[in-house]
Amino acid sequence: MPRSVESGVLAGTPPAESPQSAALGEGPAAFISQVRQEMESGKPGSALEVLDKFRSQFPGGSDEAWWLYGQLLESPGSQRNIRKALDYYHRLVREYPQSPRVEDARKRISYLERHYINIR
Repeated sequence: MPRSVESGVLAGTPPAESPQSAALGEGPAAFISQVRQEMESGKPGSALEVLDKFRSQFPGGSDEAWWLYGQLLESPGSQRNIRKALDYYHRLVREYPQSPRVEDARKRISYLERHYINIR
């Protein structure tokens, strides 16, 4: 089973300094840290770019990466795509059933399906 980034890889890892530094072969934790920095700076497009680089280097992903994709894709802005957000939340639940994010992802799935679009 794939390992959760939150459950061990992130601990003690210094944050990446820029989207480019995370792309230079850093571990998964550097990417996730950079995504969080970009989100906190109000740069969802840049955060998605970092997640895309993460996904290209770590195709198996992580529960935290799929959670952050969902969060970014459902947030207001030009990057908003509720259908894709749902896909990432479903992927988190399916691929990381032991993740601490599973219950939150299930709640987001339920909310989005009920209030935004009827996707079945």
